[in-house]
Amino acid sequence: MITRRVTNHLSTCDLADCTAPIVAKALAMSDTTLRRKLRREGATFAELLQAERVRRVETAIAERPSINAKRLAGICGYNETNHFYRAFKGWFGNKYTQYRSATYTTQEPAP
Repeated sequence: MITRRVTNHLSTCDLADCTAPIVAKALAMSDTTLRRKLRREGATFAELLQAERVRRVETAIAERPSINAKRLAGICGYNETNHFYRAFKGWFGNKYTQYRSATYTTQEPAP
């Protein structure tokens, strides 16, 4: 399945440099062939890229709840923090700071 191959490749690459033509070349096919094969499986490169970005955000926040937005933007392949903020709100329905504090609140130790 091409979807799995693309997903595996995305999980190992720098998302700032991970475009459909680059992934297609790494998988020894043309960009057009990659898109056609993905379409046959009901997927698009953009959807798989977005899913990888969401996975990386969730992992990074779980491992380090205090991580700043600029660092997260870089992990997701965004050069501009503003683009990351917009994407984050679309993925999770909240602003990054709201999501982080609602999901990973600091609990006080028991006495």
